[in-house]
Amino acid sequence: MLKRKPSTSLLIVTSCTLLAMAACTLTTQMPPTAIPAANTDTPVVAPTLVSSPTPEAMTTTPTSTLTPVPQNVPPTIAANGQAVNCRYGPGMDWLTVGALKVGPGVPVYGSNQDQTWWQIDSSWNEGMRCWVSAATTTLSGAYQSLPIIPVPEALVTDVQVTTTAVIHGTCGGPNATNFTGAITTNGPTTVTYHWEIYDTSTSTMLNALETNNLAFAAAGTQSFTTDSYKRDCGTYLTKLVVTSPNSMTGKANWSVVSP
Repeated sequence: MLKRKPSTSLLIVTSCTLLAMAACTLTTQMPPTAIPAANTDTPVVAPTLVSSPTPEAMTTTPTSTLTPVPQNVPPTIAANGQAVNCRYGPGMDWLTVGALKVGPGVPVYGSNQDQTWWQIDSSWNEGMRCWVSAATTTLSGAYQSLPIIPVPEALVTDVQVTTTAVIHGTCGGPNATNFTGAITTNGPTTVTYHWEIYDTSTSTMLNALETNNLAFAAAGTQSFTTDSYKRDCGTYLTKLVVTSPNSMTGKANWSVVSP
C-alpha cells in the first residue's frame, strides 16, 4: 500500500503557523520600551555669589559669581558655616579687629580692587569698619553700586621701652646700660623711629640717637636693643619716639646710683 506524501502546501502552512506562534510568544515576553517624554519644564537657576569654602588662609585668589539684583535690595554679607575674622585691612597680614559670626547677613560697604575682601562694621570696636574674606562669605543684594575702597594705611598701635631701673655704678665714671624697644603695628608698614634720653632733674634732653627704619611684613610686634649707653650718676628718662607712619612714644625711667 502506497503511503501518501504530505502536501507541500500543508508543510508551508504549518511552518508559518509555528513561526507566528513563536513571534507571538516572544512579543509577550519582552517588556515594553519606555520612551522618555520631552523635557518641556527645565528650571533655570540664577547663579548667586557663593564663595569657595576654602579657609581664610588660602593662598590663591577666590573666584566668586555675582548676580545682578534689583537696586532696591541692600547688599549684605554672611559667614559660610563658621565665624570669620574681620581684619583692619584686606588681607591675612592685617590685625584681626572683629568677627563676622554665623547668622543673618550684615551690611557691606564696599570691596578692595579685585573684590576678594569686603568691608563691614567691626563687631568689637564701635564706629570701626573691617574686612572679611570673600573666600569665607556669601554676598547677597545689590552689589553693583558698592564702591572700591582704598587699602588703609597700617599704623603703630603700641610702643614699649624696657631697661634696668637702677644701675649700681660709680659716680664720676661712665656707667653702661642699654634699652630694649618693642613696636607693634596693625598691618604691613615701615616704621621710622629714634631714641631720646633726658635728665629728669632738669628736663633737659641729653641725647637724640640716630633715626632708624623698621619694616613690618605683617601686623605684629618687633623688639630690638640699643648698643651700650653710658651715663654718670643721676635720674634719667628714655623715650622711643615713632614718627612714621604715625606718632607714638614709649617711655622708661632709670637711674645710676653709687653702691
